[in-house]
Amino acid sequence: MNVDTVEEISLRNIFLLVFKSVSYLFLSTFIITISSFLFWVCLANKFDPSLFGQTRTIFTVVSIIAIFFQFGLPTYNQVQYSKENNIPHDKEFITILKIILLISFLIVASIYYYFSRDRFSYLLFNMIVFIIFFDDLIKYFSAILYGKNEFLVPLKAVIYSRIFFILLLATLFLFSTNIYHFILLVLVTYFIHFIFIYFRLGEFRIEYKKLRFNNRSFQNYLLVLSPLWINNIFNQLYDKIDIPIISYFLNYTQVADYSVAYTFYNLSGIIIGIVLVPLLNYFSNKKIILENKLRLLKKSIIVVLSISISIVILFILVGENIVIMIFGNKYIKSAEMIKYFSLSIIFWNLNSLTGVFLNSQEMFKSTMIAVIVGFLTNILLDIFTIPILGIKGGIIATTVTAFVVLIIETFFIIKIFRNENRIPG
Repeated sequence: MNVDTVEEISLRNIFLLVFKSVSYLFLSTFIITISSFLFWVCLANKFDPSLFGQTRTIFTVVSIIAIFFQFGLPTYNQVQYSKENNIPHDKEFITILKIILLISFLIVASIYYYFSRDRFSYLLFNMIVFIIFFDDLIKYFSAILYGKNEFLVPLKAVIYSRIFFILLLATLFLFSTNIYHFILLVLVTYFIHFIFIYFRLGEFRIEYKKLRFNNRSFQNYLLVLSPLWINNIFNQLYDKIDIPIISYFLNYTQVADYSVAYTFYNLSGIIIGIVLVPLLNYFSNKKIILENKLRLLKKSIIVVLSISISIVILFILVGENIVIMIFGNKYIKSAEMIKYFSLSIIFWNLNSLTGVFLNSQEMFKSTMIAVIVGFLTNILLDIFTIPILGIKGGIIATTVTAFVVLIIETFFIIKIFRNENRIPG
């Protein structure tokens, strides 16, 4: 499609391009989701709920530490590469920044382990740290390819690495009773995934000889990226903070019950995410007029609502049976919680869409405000409700937080179109 003039861009062509990209992204996300799901199912069935809950807590805590060193660079990369005809001029500097952030993450994770009141296994903790390390790199480089609408290479990386993973996971489930074997398998899988992505970057691969650190450039980019960085921190914190708080006020067994229910809840967000990644490219494209973006946004809302309501109905009708069938009777409490989680799915998925639209318009400060308010709402509700209501308190906090963020982000989107006189005041 020729996009030299905005008149030539039709909504139909935009949707065709979006859903062509989605076909690759759907397979990629589906395979990753199923692989992750099978991993947690194996751990939940193979090991004691307390050990399962502890492992889930370590993954969550390390992921939270990593959030502070991501700087929103995957989103920034995708937006910049989708705008540039070739390669963004700041590629080398952004790479240096990423290297510094990754090293800082490893250092801070080690410091956390040293001062932690929970005596995790040192080997288990560090294996999980490097799983998150490679996951971060995969997201960083995949975002470059997504920005150029190159979805096939990431899909191949997922297929090859997950075939290896599933075959060995089945073997371990049958013959191993050592949790370290399962965690090591995940680490090797992520390493294979990263290697495949990196060596398929082609012209987008980093030329390390050209890397130079410039203090003035760092200060300038710090100002540009700070809103996106803060947005990313709080956006992920209010999603992850429940598990550490539950482990602090309750115990690892309760974390296991919550995690099993949350696993199903999180599946719906992953499904919606399949649509959101290619939409970010087209919302970011300045050659697409704002009126067409509004029409696309409205259609996307209908799609997200339809998927979300279908998932809610499914969870309400058969959620308990599904949990017991897959995880067993020892997670009967999780089966009871799945219906409570269903209520927040619609709000959560819609605010994912509104957040993507605001980021595509580089309204990072607006999303930053929304997620900071959301995080504060979530953590305050967690602190007051979890000690009294237990796991139900965490679910209530999640639901209210998703609704609050949706309202704030919707306000900013309406403001954009009102300023452009696209919708009546």
